Amino acid sequence: MCKRLAGKPAAVTHLDLILVASGCGTFLIASGAYVFQSYEKWTYFDSLYYCFITLTTIG
Repeated sequence: MCKRLAGKPAAVTHLDLILVASGCGTFLIASGAYVFQSYEKWTYFDSLYYCFITLTTIG
């Protein structure tokens, strides 16, 4: 993602930030869904839906 060319400092682009944030969010929701699937004996889709709705609801 970040490259150093000819001694210039590396620049982080908006695309880099969006990709990292999206990856972290996806990992958070997917890992939470796995935990709920294991402990609550829900299907993975139900767990994924629950985590997505819970983490994206404001208020």
